[in-house]
Amino acid sequence: MIRVLSPGGRIAVMTSYGREHPLVRSALGLAAGTLGVRMYDRETLPDAFAAAGLIEVGQQIRGVTQFVNARKP
Repeated sequence: MIRVLSPGGRIAVMTSYGREHPLVRSALGLAAGTLGVRMYDRETLPDAFAAAGLIEVGQQIRGVTQFVNARKP
């Protein structure tokens, strides 16, 4: 998605969030594994966007979901 993004274009992704508490994270991971869902941590997507050269990386976390957005310079 980032490769085909126009300069100045924005990307937005909504995905899972595995929570910070180890017990909650473990339970969510187990449940997600049986359903074939991957639980992402807080840093994975923002770090990937920044490493790809995107700017204005933002993140909102709501329960077990996260919304991450950024802009291509």
